[in-house]
Amino acid sequence: MAQVATEAQSSNPTFEGLLFGRKDTLVTESLTDSDEKQTKVRIPTHITGACKCGKPCTWFTTSGKLQEELLEGLIAEYVASGQDFIGWFSCREAAAAAYMPTARERAVCSRLLQTRNISEPLLYGLFYRDALHETEPLGFYLELYEAVHSTQADHKAEPPCQLNKVECTITNVGGSRAQAVYRNVSSFSAILPTIDLMQPITENKWTPKSH
Repeated sequence: MAQVATEAQSSNPTFEGLLFGRKDTLVTESLTDSDEKQTKVRIPTHITGACKCGKPCTWFTTSGKLQEELLEGLIAEYVASGQDFIGWFSCREAAAAAYMPTARERAVCSRLLQTRNISEPLLYGLFYRDALHETEPLGFYLELYEAVHSTQADHKAEPPCQLNKVECTITNVGGSRAQAVYRNVSSFSAILPTIDLMQPITENKWTPKSH
């Protein structure tokens, strides 16, 4: 993901890619004072690899329809190395849609859930560049969503799916000076982690220090 962040700092940061990794199922059981057993199930997703495509709409059309043959070719190498296909990401300027997935991005998520042999949830990462204030330089932002099948009809995307913003944990970022750094970001934040490649790690952003 650090490579994706570097690419996002370029003058034309408009591209898509695929995410690979694994999913774990965590089951927690507890007893209440009334002797009722409660069971909680969590399925955290771990991103271990990313494949960046050279240009926008490499494996899908401008209307969000998948090009299966091209998609299979991109996935094959990573799956052969033991990594599972868990989702995809796009990187663009925020002006295309203010900090939210576009209709096309939602359509791609819907069709991946329908046509790919992938267990829910599908992970979608939205990278974008923007400045919170006119006096600030462009910052690099990441928002993560989980796409799941929706029971409600959605005429904008077939088959319908629902995108839920999720908590993001960033690990081991910033080079040797910042190894084993763990930080949780609230899933209710409007903007998730800010990544700035020119500054040292702070509370809300990181960057390896230049020498």
